[in-house]
Amino acid sequence: MDALRRVGLLAWKDVVVEARSKELLGAMFVFSLLVVVIFSFALDPSRSEVRPFFPGILWVAVFFAGVLGLNRSFSKEMEDRALWGMMLIPMDRSTVYYAKALSTLLLMLFTEAVVLPLFFVLLGQTLTGDVALFALAILLGSIGFTLSGTLLSALAASTRSGEILLPILLFPLLVPVVLGVVEITQGILLGLDPAGWLKWFQLLGAYDLLFLVVPLILFEQVIEL
Repeated sequence: MDALRRVGLLAWKDVVVEARSKELLGAMFVFSLLVVVIFSFALDPSRSEVRPFFPGILWVAVFFAGVLGLNRSFSKEMEDRALWGMMLIPMDRSTVYYAKALSTLLLMLFTEAVVLPLFFVLLGQTLTGDVALFALAILLGSIGFTLSGTLLSALAASTRSGEILLPILLFPLLVPVVLGVVEITQGILLGLDPAGWLKWFQLLGAYDLLFLVVPLILFEQVIEL
């Protein structure tokens, strides 16, 4: 229980700092909005041909905006060397990882809650399928993105070219998540046979579970590189 409390307190600290500065939320929101505006001009929302491409457009914007958040996960602590002070606190070092992942997930979900309705409106789409399954896909996809991304963000933050290195390392690792959320979103929006896309929930769940456990072993080695 003490470990969960520490994770919650550290994550809340990051959320409060970001809520006061609004630098990261502003950048993620503006980037996502730019993507949807560009695609709304490039594609005629009134044409039915837009719908099959909509899931891909949506998730490209969400994940690229999420990378902006991951790049900032450890940057402030690295600049002030506060991270090493946190490492001296008598607690499991993986606590820092889970707190960073939780704060990034909360910021990402907040951004998605604001931006996703705009995507549907500006691209002329309606959510006609199962809303609960769509929300579950967003949640599992966002969890997988933040868990794997936070681990790689810790690795990239200790290098001089961390902001360039992070997307290079992250996107190949994200292939199962991208495939899963795009297939599920496409299946829901296009009303496809559930037998063809429900299985992707199992992959997303397995991916999230893997990156929930692996940092317990690897985070301490990653942060000391």
